[in-house]
Amino acid sequence: MEDIAEAASVSVGECCRCFQRKLKMSPFEYLLTHRITVAAKMLETTNKTVVEIALQTGFSSNSYFCKLFKKYMNCTPLE
Repeated sequence: MEDIAEAASVSVGECCRCFQRKLKMSPFEYLLTHRITVAAKMLETTNKTVVEIALQTGFSSNSYFCKLFKKYMNCTPLE
C-alpha cells in the first residue's frame, strides 16, 4: 500500500479509502479474492493437491485456505 500511495502522492490512509470507495472492498480483501481466484484456476487446470495450491497462493494454513475458499467460491476446494 505504501508504494501505491506514494505513486499517487497520497497518504496510505487516503489510498485505502479510495480503494474501498472504488472497489467496494479493502485492499486486504481484494488480495484475498485474487489469491482465491488464482487457486481456483489452479485447482481446475493442475493435478496439484489442495495443500500445494494453498501454499503456492500464499496461505500458510490449509484450514484457513479452505475456509476462505468456501466463503468466496461457495464450495470447497475439492468440490
